[in-house]
Amino acid sequence: MAAQIYSPPADSESGLPFFPGIADALSEIPAVQREVWRAARAVSRAAAALRELA
Repeated sequence: MAAQIYSPPADSESGLPFFPGIADALSEIPAVQREVWRAARAVSRAAAALRELA
């Protein structure tokens, strides 16, 4: 079974008719980048903690 990504677009001018949810997400890139940075920081802290245990 193939996974599908779909949600209604916030605007009909997105230019990505097949994946309108992705077009909406791209409009929020600064927020996405902030969350990626937070997740990367958490993984780095976890890796450092595991290195101390080894």
